[in-house]
Amino acid sequence: MDWNIFWTAFGAIGTTIGSLITATAVIVALLQYRQPLLKKIELEFTGALADFGNGTKHYYTVTIKNRGIRTCTISSLWIKGKENNMYMNLAQIKGIGRVEFPFTLEQEETKTIFFEQNTMISELKTHYNKDWIPVGKKLIIYALDKTGDKHKTKTNIVVKRFLN
Repeated sequence: MDWNIFWTAFGAIGTTIGSLITATAVIVALLQYRQPLLKKIELEFTGALADFGNGTKHYYTVTIKNRGIRTCTISSLWIKGKENNMYMNLAQIKGIGRVEFPFTLEQEETKTIFFEQNTMISELKTHYNKDWIPVGKKLIIYALDKTGDKHKTKTNIVVKRFLN
């Protein structure tokens, strides 16, 4: 057995393994560097019963959750139409429980915005026409952050339900 060939082959295998481990370490470092730059905003649209001092009423709520590790400022909330959008900022309840826009969400923070059911339905009826949102389509709600990124949720509510 020629020991020079053995040690040359052994060195080549060691160099290859070392290169793979170094490449893995570089990839992990890049992913960790990029992680704080990513935002993860979740929206949820639900119905609720609540009492803000004027009796129990039916509300729609939009819950905005910051699941990322970066602070995010939400500047507006709107319903997507074909060509135009209906901004929901002013349609929310007045007084206790009102959220002023823009607002900041720290990491792992949640903010719930209440919309009185009758007010929201009348706003949709006011802004509705067949070109804006087709009757058979589901509502899509967007939150816009201060960097211009859009975060959306598709609701299970079809527009036709609001118009009856």
